Amino acid sequence: MGALGEPGGGHSRARTGPERSSARPGAQARRLQHLSQSRIGLSGKEALAGDWSGVFRFETFFNPQSGNISDALKSQVLNNGRPAATQTTNVDSSIAGQYFAGAAYAGFSSPTYGTITFGRHVTPLADGVGKYDPLGAANAFSLIGFSGTTAGGGVTEDRRLDQSLKYSAKLGAVHLGALYQFSGSSGTTNTAHQLQFGLEGGGGSIDLYYAKKYDAIATAPLTAVQVQDLATACTAGAPVQCF
Repeated sequence: MGALGEPGGGHSRARTGPERSSARPGAQARRLQHLSQSRIGLSGKEALAGDWSGVFRFETFFNPQSGNISDALKSQVLNNGRPAATQTTNVDSSIAGQYFAGAAYAGFSSPTYGTITFGRHVTPLADGVGKYDPLGAANAFSLIGFSGTTAGGGVTEDRRLDQSLKYSAKLGAVHLGALYQFSGSSGTTNTAHQLQFGLEGGGGSIDLYYAKKYDAIATAPLTAVQVQDLATACTAGAPVQCF
């Protein structure tokens, strides 16, 4: 079993330390420099039978300055009703204040047959972005890594998927991957599936990916008109959930 405690986003690691300020002559002010998102969690691997092992991983992201769990959608709520010119930074994301926003899965692994797990996963497509992005999908330096749109197959909220079954294997020069998301509904509503096929050799590799998500959702802050309409609906007793 191992503990995870590394800054998120590869090379986006930022240093901390005092910084001098000349705001007041003769005075030294200190402030903490802005830090990138960090993560903490647990992962483990336990031998079972033959070359099979039980594996698990649970991790979450947090703001190292405030200690708050990362919540991108909260940043949108805080900008509801504001015109674009006065909005602060806000983003859509698969990280929305969950206790285990990064990963929460368990399953079985074999070097011969591959790894199969169930739970909340980073998708095979997102794994591929991290693999082939020269900047390692670093939040601070990589546009393709920060945006999440590519890794989510067009919608950043689908970079990680709950209630999903994931398989990955490296069989010699061939690497395979697959994922299916269950929804608890009939038909294809809110389900997803992905496939990966790749080859490597001669110091290089290539992968092909296919991704499909039904009923994908992207969000943004509400406009002032939408906020007013919601308030009106709440006071009028409309069938909406108001807080």
